[in-house]
Amino acid sequence: MLNKSRKSDATSKKLIPIKHVKKAITVLKTLNEKIVQNELKKKPLLGDTSDSPVFLQVTLKKIPPKRALQMIR
Repeated sequence: MLNKSRKSDATSKKLIPIKHVKKAITVLKTLNEKIVQNELKKKPLLGDTSDSPVFLQVTLKKIPPKRALQMIR
């Protein structure tokens, strides 16, 4: 009797139909594409960093003062 009950438990589990799995995969692919497109649309807060005063200040702090003066002249 115990073997029969175990078999019925194993076969009573429903499998997910293939078309549902395929639909879920296509939905995930479209979501991934939308996320990638949104990431590409994002712009940096400062815009072009070469013209940004913050970027220039940071780069000037990294350059030793003597070399910075030579570059400015």
